[in-house]
Amino acid sequence: MEPQTIRDIAAVLFPQGDGDGEPADLAGARSEDVTEFSVEEVSAAVSRFGSRCRAPGPDGIPSRVWSVVHAVSPGRLVGVFNLCLREGVFPGRWKRARLALLAKPGKPEGTPSSYRPLCLLDDVGKIFEFLLASRMNSHMSTTGVGLSEWQFGFRSGRCTDDALRTLRERLIAAVNARRYAAAVSLDIRNAFNTVGWGVVRAALVRMGFPAYVRRVLDSYLSERVLHVCDDHDGVPVTVGVTCGVPQGSVLGPLLWNVAFDTVFRLPLPAGATIIGYADDTLVVSEGNTLAALQDCANAALATVAGHIGDLGLRLAVDKTEAVVFKAQYGPADLRLRIGDQAVRVCESLKYLGIVHEAKGTWYGAHYRAAADKARRVMAALRGLMPNLGGPRESRRRLLTSVVHSVMLYGAPTWAPDLAYSRTGPKVLASVQRLAALSSVCAYRTVSYEAGTVVARTIPIALMAEERFESLGFQRPPRSGVHQKRKATEQWRRSRCSRSSSCWRRGQGAVAGGGTITVGGSACFTAVGGVWAIVMTEVRFVQTNLNHCRAAQDLLGEFVRAEDIAVALVSEPQGGGRAGWHYDSTGRAAVAVFRPGLTLSDVETGDGFVAVTVGRAVRVFSCYASPAMSVAEFGQFLGRLEASVGRDRGVGVDLIVGGDFNARSASWGDHLTEARGDDLAAFADSLGLVVMNSGREPTFFGRGRGSCVDVTFASESAARRIRGWTVRTDVENMSDHHHLCFSYRTGRTLPGTRGDPRAAAATTVGRRHPGWRTSRMDVDLLAAAVITVEWTGATLPSEAPAGSGGAEATAEGLVGSVTAACDMALPRRNPHPRGRPPVYWWNGNVAVARAECVRRKRLWIRGRGRAHGGDASVADAERAYREARKELKHRIREAKAKCWAELVKTVDDDPWGKPYKVVLKKLRGPPATATMEPQTIRDIAAVLFPQGDGDGEPADLAGARSEDVTEFSVEEVSAAVSRFGSRCRAPGPDGIPSRVWSVVHAVSPGRLVGVFNLCLREGVFPGRWKRARLALLAKPGKPEGTPSSYRPLCLLDDVGKIFEFLLASRMNSHMSTTGVGLSEWQFGFRSGRCTDDALRTLRERLIAAVNARRYAAAVSLDIRNAFNTVGWGVVRAALVRMGFPAYVRRVLDSYLSERVLHVCDDHDGVPVTVGVTCGVPQGSVLGPLLWNVAFDTVFRLPLPAGATIIGYADDTLVVSEGNTLAALQDCANAALATVAGHIGDLGLRLAVDKTEAVVFKAQYGPADLRLRIGDQAVRVCESLKYLGIVHEAKGTWYGAHYRAAADKARRVMAALRGLMPNLGGPRESRRRLLTSVVHSVMLYGAPTWAPDLAYSRTGPKVLASVQRLAALSSVCAYRTVSYEAGTVVARTIPIALMAEERFESFETRRATRPTGTDDGGPLSPGEPAEAALAHEPRSPRARVLAKWARDLGREVPPAGSGRGWTRVLIPPDLLSRWVKVRLG
Repeated sequence: MEPQTIRDIAAVLFPQGDGDGEPADLAGARSEDVTEFSVEEVSAAVSRFGSRCRAPGPDGIPSRVWSVVHAVSPGRLVGVFNLCLREGVFPGRWKRARLALLAKPGKPEGTPSSYRPLCLLDDVGKIFEFLLASRMNSHMSTTGVGLSEWQFGFRSGRCTDDALRTLRERLIAAVNARRYAAAVSLDIRNAFNTVGWGVVRAALVRMGFPAYVRRVLDSYLSERVLHVCDDHDGVPVTVGVTCGVPQGSVLGPLLWNVAFDTVFRLPLPAGATIIGYADDTLVVSEGNTLAALQDCANAALATVAGHIGDLGLRLAVDKTEAVVFKAQYGPADLRLRIGDQAVRVCESLKYLGIVHEAKGTWYGAHYRAAADKARRVMAALRGLMPNLGGPRESRRRLLTSVVHSVMLYGAPTWAPDLAYSRTGPKVLASVQRLAALSSVCAYRTVSYEAGTVVARTIPIALMAEERFESLGFQRPPRSGVHQKRKATEQWRRSRCSRSSSCWRRGQGAVAGGGTITVGGSACFTAVGGVWAIVMTEVRFVQTNLNHCRAAQDLLGEFVRAEDIAVALVSEPQGGGRAGWHYDSTGRAAVAVFRPGLTLSDVETGDGFVAVTVGRAVRVFSCYASPAMSVAEFGQFLGRLEASVGRDRGVGVDLIVGGDFNARSASWGDHLTEARGDDLAAFADSLGLVVMNSGREPTFFGRGRGSCVDVTFASESAARRIRGWTVRTDVENMSDHHHLCFSYRTGRTLPGTRGDPRAAAATTVGRRHPGWRTSRMDVDLLAAAVITVEWTGATLPSEAPAGSGGAEATAEGLVGSVTAACDMALPRRNPHPRGRPPVYWWNGNVAVARAECVRRKRLWIRGRGRAHGGDASVADAERAYREARKELKHRIREAKAKCWAELVKTVDDDPWGKPYKVVLKKLRGPPATATMEPQTIRDIAAVLFPQGDGDGEPADLAGARSEDVTEFSVEEVSAAVSRFGSRCRAPGPDGIPSRVWSVVHAVSPGRLVGVFNLCLREGVFPGRWKRARLALLAKPGKPEGTPSSYRPLCLLDDVGKIFEFLLASRMNSHMSTTGVGLSEWQFGFRSGRCTDDALRTLRERLIAAVNARRYAAAVSLDIRNAFNTVGWGVVRAALVRMGFPAYVRRVLDSYLSERVLHVCDDHDGVPVTVGVTCGVPQGSVLGPLLWNVAFDTVFRLPLPAGATIIGYADDTLVVSEGNTLAALQDCANAALATVAGHIGDLGLRLAVDKTEAVVFKAQYGPADLRLRIGDQAVRVCESLKYLGIVHEAKGTWYGAHYRAAADKARRVMAALRGLMPNLGGPRESRRRLLTSVVHSVMLYGAPTWAPDLAYSRTGPKVLASVQRLAALSSVCAYRTVSYEAGTVVARTIPIALMAEERFESFETRRATRPTGTDDGGPLSPGEPAEAALAHEPRSPRARVLAKWARDLGREVPPAGSGRGWTRVLIPPDLLSRWVKVRLG
């Protein structure tokens, strides 16, 4: 649309008004008391807007940003809003709007009345409007001066259905009384944009709103600006708005209702009523005769029209329509007038989207209109739902629900009349049949009844009846469960009454069982309600890559295009790829490309590797070098024969393939050699069948080519192999062709419940995949939650004790939320049917490969026809070689371009895909990616031993009668908000934490009811005690050893929320009663961290050494501490600390009947084990329960000079003595006491891993002999505690400096790929990435920073790594010095960074209140460093000053060329330079 056209339309839609009418009492109202907004009010408003994903206003700031701002510092928005309230100002910035024109359907273009103007306002202004609207609604509810009951628009608890049902009831009452009734729909021209501000102000005074509210609203209704468009030169075109209430605002609808309220209070003639929904006004009149009706209606219209004119509004009489309803048949000559204009009397009237007819069942025209609209929607959606392929059934049902929503609009109004309509049910059913057939991919010949049954869709007439009956239950209370069951039961009875119906609905089963065949490579058998997948095909490729990188790259694209599952590769390029298994020489490999398909029983030999694929077939990939002699080749076959023979005796299917470099006529070669005879004899001795068919050569070197790549199979496997072919049509950058074949297993593998087409996309052993939440539509999810509540009958709004118990309620809660997620969120599909191309594939590579294939064919065909040295053959070969070079060049170019584009995305998200790609090389593949199920089970058996599980407190039996302090909505909201912002792996139910925040926002009472029911019954639901095991590999540890892994239990997020609430109650009890944890326990406690523990240790050691005493630190290693602590020990500790009995009752349930899902076996069956001891790592309660159980260790009576410092289970015993002998006696006595008590707790010490170090002021050896029981403790030169290496010599931390520098150097090497000197991300992103390196080096700085200045090598070692980071952040040459690099990069030297952290930590310790775990007095959400940086002489300011002084003292000699940095950036301007923001 042209800018001038938009300006003309805006001029009509936004006319100029007078803008007057300020109340007389506002001038003196500024002295009154203003009721300011509380933090809770603002938080509720922000949470309401923070979850919306809508277009932002002129400032471009989305609503979700304001939720983050408020979460970081709640006082900021509260302060701004209250300041506006006190000053009576609505800021002008928030009154600026951007115009958006929404076209009305079916209207001509370019006409102002064809568009609905929407004002896009700033979200922060909308939040302020919401707070003002809440105050206004509160005033109306408390004073009783509210809006008329006949206004249904923009009011809580009212909707269009209420207005339509009120109209219907009035009409039915009149017709049943044999009276006449007329409904006149008034059309007010451009109502919202023309209502005068003076009218609104007068209405505000009349309704008695507080003066401070009216003062702000007076500011709101003044000096409004509208950005209409940009002209052709890009200059914004704005207009001033002087009347109207903005559409798209929060206050606008409420102000309209206030101003228009007097219309509904007019004195009308008897029998006349006004029904309104916003500006859609309907005048309903009644009369015993047509003449009486005409007089009543005309009088009412005159009164209403006159008052509307007094409000400054204009009626469009030419668009005003009326319809007459009567009991008698025949014409109704009704003449109605507004002023001097006649009102058109029609046969039907459309009001609020519903067409009302004066004849028949009143709604026949509406049925046809709704069906036509639904049919158009269905025609548009069918393109997304082809019968072959397309989305799965759950997504099809979601799409077809849109069609149902179109047809069922207004159903509570017209549903009672549908049964009396002759054509209505048929018209609607015809559209629903199309939707049902599309949702299940059925043929068009399937009947309506059969289609709805198979699609699990209630017929449309019963859906409408269900909605009609539900309306009576929605206000109040709200529940559609009863009506859903009633409609379903009625449907069942109607179907069973038909003799032709033979359908039976089951849980994913068909009556009589049987097999349903579907497309693709799988079929489904209905057995006991479970759809079992029968895999029929696994695609193999066999190839030789000649160690070529380009061939390796093209193999990935070939695998994707041909849906290859397993590859047998000879001479692969490189090694170490995840999912690949190599032989001992690296020249033969087996690779799996289908997720979920397991490789097991890996055997590595010299020249071959063997694996079992999916427990179905044993595969051997081989390579025999052509340089082998005949004798060496015979030895190779002997080793291979021994391995194949062992597996042949087991009876499994065998496939042996590879490049044997052996030629024989047995597999189609034109020559037979000695190696070929030996290989044929090898196959005959083992009963292997040659699968090569035809005489196509597999190797096309010089001459005619040869068949040296051979595939063998056992007789049973040969019967299952199909389609063995030599792919000469594919260019693979190797002189060997790809060999492809399919293996059909015929084995029944585990599947999923439910619909066969939905199961078609699943694979073997797949657990719940979860949903993709990266682009979660919060509004759609909220609607789905409400829909499931209305239709699913399992999501409780309240959870009474008699509703089936806490266990059943928790199951129903999770089940209904799962259904809502299925409706609103796309499922994660880790095994999609179609794989995307390799990341570097593009059209240029495809063209180059096609040209290469064409040249290759010409050369091979010409070579077969040529005799002697034909020049054309040589030319064809040269052309083919050139085409191969070009293909290699295109591949390299495409990969380089893709990497450069990937690096560019660092600007948008520095922690996104590029960061994950480069750091994945440091972490390696997941621990369980290549681990056998049996190995995982063995590791889990060691990590989760079986305990007794006893120790229930004696007083719990009678505790059920005590008073339970239930959770409040505020407590649950705080817990949900804490977890709702996290993006972490979900638990076994697959529901991410963000979903629960939406569920709680939709209906806060649901979670509160479930949690309080669990609290009252003393039950922690079993569903929330099921965990999924994740093994995290410890760096530098050997694979396969249980101690090399850290077990993490992935639990359901809703259970974690309940755990958080219980933990909050426990912490509150400890803080109020004073029975808290020991001050020497620093782990998992608010306000304490590793720095506190390390600084406490350092201070103890320094005090001893300064006093010329000896000190020893012994680090105790408790074997598998968290998973072995007895439940009885935990229960006893809970009793000892006096926790309330109702809390202990729930915790007793928490510590019982826990289940751990370890892995899936080869058949996809979940392997679970019962857990009978320990606290789960990965839970919320686990760390707190550990601290409670382990607290007695810190309270042991130890010898004088002995102390215990703990961080979780990392326990350190520190002892002191005047002499070595005294130290030895003290340490041994303390160790004996601690070790004995730890044994009493059921824990075991790993004495072989326990280490000690001696700190002393004197130089020389320290012969200290320490023992725990009968085992000696190793005394070392250094000790690593909480990630910091403590040395007994020098400055204590020299080894730590070297270790931190090495680790940072590895991280820097990985990150430098994202920061090339030419191109790459901007400087701000480079600084962010290099901050990772600084974080690695500065870990524990408050502990070792004071000693760094006394170290000779420490500063140099750390500075060398920081120099690399600084040069990378500013793209500097490697010759730039450390001092210049840090200055240009605006990076404080590492030594000063450490000093700053030390001083910041000291400041925080000084401001921390004593006797508590909390930190110092910081403003809410403000980081400690940010708070300290605002102080006049903060650590940052002191460090910058010191840096400037150091640079000022180092003056380079004249003429050395080293002073340019100091000239360009003088030291006295350093503090300003550091604050500059570039890039």
